[in-house]
Formats: sequence, structure tokens, C-alpha cells
Amino acid sequence: MKHSTKTILAAIDNSEASRSVFKETLVLASTLRARVVIVAVTPNYEGNMNRFCIEDAQKKFDEPFQKILKEAFDYANSLGLSLKTVHRKGKPSDEILEVALEESVSLIVLGGKRKLQFERMLLGRILAEIVTNSSCDVLVIPEGSEIRFSNILVDVAESEQGIIGEIRAFDIAESYGSQVHGLYSVNIPAERSLRYGVAREAEEKATAALEAFSSRAELRGISVINSMDYNIPEHCLANYAKARHMDLIVLGVRTEQAFIEIFGGSTIERLVSISSCPILAVKNGERQGRASVTAIF
Repeated sequence: MKHSTKTILAAIDNSEASRSVFKETLVLASTLRARVVIVAVTPNYEGNMNRFCIEDAQKKFDEPFQKILKEAFDYANSLGLSLKTVHRKGKPSDEILEVALEESVSLIVLGGKRKLQFERMLLGRILAEIVTNSSCDVLVIPEGSEIRFSNILVDVAESEQGIIGEIRAFDIAESYGSQVHGLYSVNIPAERSLRYGVAREAEEKATAALEAFSSRAELRGISVINSMDYNIPEHCLANYAKARHMDLIVLGVRTEQAFIEIFGGSTIERLVSISSCPILAVKNGERQGRASVTAIF
């Protein structure tokens, strides 16, 4: 089904963080004049019980998800806003992505919970799977954060996905009058960090990338503040964002499955777990068998 109006999908569960997600989504949708779809997915019950017990258990599993959807609907109605609610059962990432395709979604909004690495492993890779396989941008809102656009931090990278991310950041900056910050992460392995030539080469590469970033911003009439830091990308971005009160981190994400499994998925998970502000994962181009990437900003 095609819609002429841009559509935002917010995925929620029965947590307190999800209440903040759908409220922030409504605010964003109002500014963008977008329609809103709220989806909640009940995981399949996999207990070892007889058929009747399974049916009862599934109903009990469904109740909190149906309750949060009704709460979202009633809240929107109290503000004079409309939204569509969808309840699905199954693997959360698959169901969320399926609804996104059915509704021709331009942006998926997810809540991000601050978890330890062990917890992330136990609870699966739902966020990474959605970011990987989505045909549109994904906005992740960590617990306790809000959607704002005054100060945007861009992950400067000399790659196709890095350019795609900065283009989206520039688009947002033009729409909201944002101040854009560019950060290049110099990630030198510990065993090589003491070699002067390696460090100098990395710094020269970072300087060139930031200068190119500034030139592209200048062509758009956007002034930027550049910086480089020495650590793995997610730590550099999270630390900079917290220290300088950034409102949004923007980074491009490649869609190749192998890349995400090895690097991208774990990076976005770790960044969400330590970030003090929302993260916009920007997609690039078309996926085979998927709709073209659409942007709401």
C-alpha cells in the first residue's frame, strides 16, 4: 500500500522506555506532518506445555503488548492526533520490518536500552537486524533522551556510507538550522600505536578527511566544527556527544549482511548502549528484493 504522506513507524513493547518512544515519535511526526504507525510484537510462546496451556500463555503474553498499543492510541487521541496501531506475533525484527514494508515507511523509530554486553547477547540482536535489513533510515532513542536537532554530530568516514550519512545530516541541518559537528575516529590497534609513522599517517588521513568534509559542507552553505579522537568509533562518538551536549548522532550504515554481522551491527548496539542522545542510522541505496531507501528528512 502506497501513501503520499511520509510515514513513521515506532516499534514499542511494554517497557517504560517505550512510552517515551511513542510520545517522541508523535512530536516528530507533528513537525514533519507525517502519519504514524505504532507496532508491538508478541514473541511466540515456546514453552513445553500442552496445547490449551500454550493458548492461555500466549493470551497472557499478548496482554501487555495490546495494552501499550491502546495506551499509545488513547494518548494520541487526547492530543487530537491520529495513529494506526498494529499488533503482530512472531520474531520482533521480522515482523517490524514486514510492517514497515507494508506501510511504505520512511523512518523506523526504536527505543534503545542501556545494557551490558552479556545482556545484549542474551536478548539477541533485534536492533542490529532491523538496522541491517531496513529499507529506510532507523532512529534509535536511548532511554532518557529526546529528539532534538540543534546540535548534530556526524561520524566522518572515508566511505560510501560515510558520505550518505553526512548528506542526511546536512539535509537535517538545512531544515532545522542545526550546528553540525564532524568527528573522525582514529582507531589504531594498541600494538601499533607506539609506532610514530603509523600514528602520523593516521592523523594525516583524519585531517584530510575532515578538510574534505568541511569543503562539502561549505558547498551546502553549512558551517561545521571538526574534531578527531583516538578510540574505537562508538566510544569516540558517545564521549564527544556527552561532553558537548549533542542532540543527534548521524552515521551511515552499509546494507551488506556480512559487514553488519562482523562490524556494523555490533557497533550500533554498543553505541546505543552508551550514547546519551538519539542515533540516526542512515541507509544507502537499494537492497535486492527490498523497496528503495526513502528519507523522511
